[in-house]
Amino acid sequence: MDTVTETKLAISLAQEGGIGFIHKNMTIERQADRVRKVKKFESGIVSEPVTVSPDLSLAKLAELVKKNGFAGYPVVDSENNLIGIITGRDTRFVKDLSKTVSQVMTKKRPLSDGKRRGNSRRNLSINAPTSC
Repeated sequence: MDTVTETKLAISLAQEGGIGFIHKNMTIERQADRVRKVKKFESGIVSEPVTVSPDLSLAKLAELVKKNGFAGYPVVDSENNLIGIITGRDTRFVKDLSKTVSQVMTKKRPLSDGKRRGNSRRNLSINAPTSC
């Protein structure tokens, strides 16, 4: 007997690192649709994300994490501009819960321009060994 899963179970298995098998007795189109639903489950856009302010204490953040069931929050300033992100990785080893989000968050970094292709090749050839 085949061991197969429906979409909901396949999603649950994938979230735990497992694998599910879509039933072979469906049309190719239905199989593809089921696989698409599983693959795209977590790649949606959050239209109204829960955000936190940089002056929020880590104690209050811990309450939010417990209430909402997730540990990653965009950090926004008073004008709702993104200034960073706070995740469980940022707070994992912090013992002082009176610290603020801004003290431990991962700050947004400015984008940098890429090098022009010509300069990159010149830089590579300067650093390349002369003999093999």
